[in-house]
Amino acid sequence: MKRVAAIVFGCLMLALLPGLAPGQGLFSLPGLPSFGNPLGGYSGCGEKVCPAGGLVGYVGWMENREGTSINADTRGLALLAARNVHHNTPNRGLWLGLTGTACLSDRIGFLASGWYLVPSNTSSRELYNDGALYRTWEVDPGWWYVDGLFALNGPAGLTLLAGLRYDYYTIKFKRPTDQGGFATLNSTADVTSNGYIPLFGTQFAYSSSMGNLVVRAVGVPTLIGNVTYRESFNNAVADFEAHGNYNNGYFLEFFGEYSKSFGPGSIGVFARWNGTEGKLQANAKTDPTGLNTRYDLTVHRLTWTVGGSFSLNFNMPFM
Repeated sequence: MKRVAAIVFGCLMLALLPGLAPGQGLFSLPGLPSFGNPLGGYSGCGEKVCPAGGLVGYVGWMENREGTSINADTRGLALLAARNVHHNTPNRGLWLGLTGTACLSDRIGFLASGWYLVPSNTSSRELYNDGALYRTWEVDPGWWYVDGLFALNGPAGLTLLAGLRYDYYTIKFKRPTDQGGFATLNSTADVTSNGYIPLFGTQFAYSSSMGNLVVRAVGVPTLIGNVTYRESFNNAVADFEAHGNYNNGYFLEFFGEYSKSFGPGSIGVFARWNGTEGKLQANAKTDPTGLNTRYDLTVHRLTWTVGGSFSLNFNMPFM
């Protein structure tokens, strides 16, 4: 998947870079979000207008049975009788998103967005030692992210994008049941990932009397950040903790939206798919034994989200 991500990014950049020149503004279309034609317009008083200030709100439902998988492997050395651990958690829940924009020049804009996953409960399956031991957890996932993108208007309805996303993701595991090979119910676990994700990509937009269409792809063939994985057994009689920084991975996101303008804004529908994988060698230790080793840790996450969008647009004098 990392190789696919790299190929996609390279093709997008090669397709866009040769002809960067002022073209038809496409930021008036919701979806990245929108913020009007970056080439500027004119108000009724003849004043040049910066079309910044548009807000786009999103409400969407996420569903993916493959969801998030977390894999830890000690390369054969057993810690607390575990050589490898595999968690699998479906990704589902309600996303709320909001985006805003600003004009930096006639051709360059800045877009900021934030998304928040409404808390909900689900279940997760955990396997130890290739399935020899297993159990099912109740889990409370938490996820939110913010990002900023610089947008450069290009030819033929294309826009070049570059920016950064901060992604906070955590899963809290509690009340294990259906335990095969475990003698106790008194365990808890949690995984926390902090991702600093560079974003590069492009967007294509088309507008007509029938409505507005936006398609975009962003991502990067690596991942920056860190992960902490903790698990307590039998009311903390024994603890396991692993921590480390990502040293490999990828992030890729595709987004599409169709919207229809009305009066001061628009309404629409959108779909989003993204895939994230982070790999690292985590420093692992156990208490009270004091054993230490290095775990190969992988966090893999896939999501689909579909929903609706709404926007309100207003103009301000160009500064």
